[in-house]
Amino acid sequence: MIKGNINEFKTTLFPVIVNNDEYLFENPMLKDIYDNFNGGLFWNGSLLIRPIVKTINSLYTVSEWNEETLWKKYYGDICKDIIFFGEDVFGCQFGVQGNNIIQFDPETANITVISDSVDGWCSEIISDPAYYTGYSILSKWENENHKLELGYKLMPKQFFIFGGEFSSENMCYKRDAESMLIRGQIWEKIKDIPDGQTIEFIGDE
Repeated sequence: MIKGNINEFKTTLFPVIVNNDEYLFENPMLKDIYDNFNGGLFWNGSLLIRPIVKTINSLYTVSEWNEETLWKKYYGDICKDIIFFGEDVFGCQFGVQGNNIIQFDPETANITVISDSVDGWCSEIISDPAYYTGYSILSKWENENHKLELGYKLMPKQFFIFGGEFSSENMCYKRDAESMLIRGQIWEKIKDIPDGQTIEFIGDE
């Protein structure tokens, strides 16, 4: 299961309902993550590791979350060989690509390699949890608004790529899949526009 000091920051661990071995993927890194472990919430809910096995909550499992028809379709081949297993409070994804754990930014479709091991990934998260989980923004947003329900994400009202501030005031909340769909659709429309060019969005009247 998730090893090391990251367990010190757990908020909720999802119950291991059955032996997860029969649900595991062929990737050894995912096997390492989900050995006697079924996901959970960390850093006051800002970091989500998705369950492999469906629990009583309404969260998408890893298999469901990675269905091409859900949100990955908008990113085409970029996400094709990535299995996403977790995300921060804004929906930036953590996934396994080959022998690496990566971070995927849904606004830019940029992929950043974090580590080539589960322990290395955990250590990197612990080294800068405010950056990798967004817990400080979540804490302030919840103090100003309400508790963020399970299955919801904070999403910037003005996207970061369009100059939006990394602040609680710039956040709204959306269902996790809806948040990814919105950003995937926008990325698909702007991906071929050169940097520095003005973009105008016109809503329906």
